[in-house]
Amino acid sequence: MGSIYHSRGDYKTAIRYLNDALEMWDRLLHGSSVDKSKTLATLGIVHGFIGNLKEAKEYHMRCLEMRIEIFGENHPMIGPSLNNLAIIYDRMGDLEEALNLHLRALALKRRWFYKPNQSLVNSLNNVAIQYMFREEYDKALQYLQEAEKMQEEIAGSGRHSVYTNLNLGKVFVYMEQYEQAEMHLTLASEWYEEKRGSNIITAEAFEFLGMALHGLGRHNEAKEAVGKSLAMYKNESANVDVDKDIPRVRALLDKVSLCKDKDDLPESRTAMILRVDGRPLIAEGNNQNMDNTVNKVGSDPWKPMTAVSKDLQSAFIIVAEDTGYRWRDLARRLGLTEAQIQGVVSKHQGRLMECCMDVLEAWQKALGPKVTTQLLQSALLDCDLKAIAETIGATEEQKVEIINHKKKLSAVFYTIAEDTGPKWKDLARKLGLKPAQIDGTETRHHREIKECCMDVLETWRLREGGAATIQALEQALREADLVALADETMCQMDMSPVR
Repeated sequence: MGSIYHSRGDYKTAIRYLNDALEMWDRLLHGSSVDKSKTLATLGIVHGFIGNLKEAKEYHMRCLEMRIEIFGENHPMIGPSLNNLAIIYDRMGDLEEALNLHLRALALKRRWFYKPNQSLVNSLNNVAIQYMFREEYDKALQYLQEAEKMQEEIAGSGRHSVYTNLNLGKVFVYMEQYEQAEMHLTLASEWYEEKRGSNIITAEAFEFLGMALHGLGRHNEAKEAVGKSLAMYKNESANVDVDKDIPRVRALLDKVSLCKDKDDLPESRTAMILRVDGRPLIAEGNNQNMDNTVNKVGSDPWKPMTAVSKDLQSAFIIVAEDTGYRWRDLARRLGLTEAQIQGVVSKHQGRLMECCMDVLEAWQKALGPKVTTQLLQSALLDCDLKAIAETIGATEEQKVEIINHKKKLSAVFYTIAEDTGPKWKDLARKLGLKPAQIDGTETRHHREIKECCMDVLETWRLREGGAATIQALEQALREADLVALADETMCQMDMSPVR
């Protein structure tokens, strides 16, 4: 719920729910857990959005320490935590530490992802932004051009990001290459305005587009772009800290308005106001992509959720958090039409948790008082989501056992995904996945072996629920001729008790 209210721009409510979630984790689990680390990360992100930098740093530090305790220092889950902490150091003015953390995150991801990946694109942008702050534009451009090439390679997945275009446009403005800047910034500003509406990043895109147009001597167009930017910053003033942004953009608008001839921009050090105060650029703490971190708020806020019972609301949250990309199957089981499903996709731009929650609310609205946890469990079982069905029907004591069981499996899954290699398909077959599921997994992850293997293991866990045991997994590994990995897995479990 905290993540949902954060995406809606209701940060105070988000913090309240997240604090409640953290308190519940502390009661249920006194040690470290992956889910608890996600709550800490989200709290850090939300506090960063509203300018509570001290609190944001504390939560991100706790998240990083917890993930290192669980996974070690070289696990892919460490990268997002480093990025989030770096963003806070950036906004606190410690640019040296921010760059160091972003470079560490990028190096870690390069070791883990050996094919184009959105997370790598995010990190390349992060490093480039730090070099922009240092006015080392040639270095920034190198990282951004690598990110642009990588983004083009993964664009076939249907995921489109123009954040790299925005940053390329900014670099070209600083380098006074205004024609190239205009090309990238026009693409970025139009995309963000259409997909995200009035928000901080859209405002920033129009601000820099205005600078580029001003540099080209097209002052009327520049005035229109900067005026849009100022209006968006003002629109966001109730949600985020824009106290330094509004005076800066107002001054730029006044300057542009006075120009009539094709005047050159003054030197970039005086005319371009670099964001040494910073703002949330990328927030990666819950494995979200960077375009999902700043959502449309203010101009078209989402409607409040339909009232449901406390137990059913808890069930909805569990389902929305755990279902992932499988939400479409659940939507069909709950009776939604393909047109309704497509409407959910268009509304939430692929944000899985929000998509699933919207489906559940639509189902609840359609059936009214007939909606029960038992009906939801039945639909989940039909979708091979037994683990989720068991969780929403469990007592509090049983939920503690389920969390511990999931934590044990997660630790083993990462080891298996790292070492299975091209035999992941053999393992998938031994775990009972159908050929169509295996093909779908390969397509979804663009044949990235580790991600394919993780998806297979998670699909198996969700299907089997409590029957997804370490012993059953060991047997499947042996049948897939992965004997050494089976032995390593059992040894790991013998030596690594649940924290």
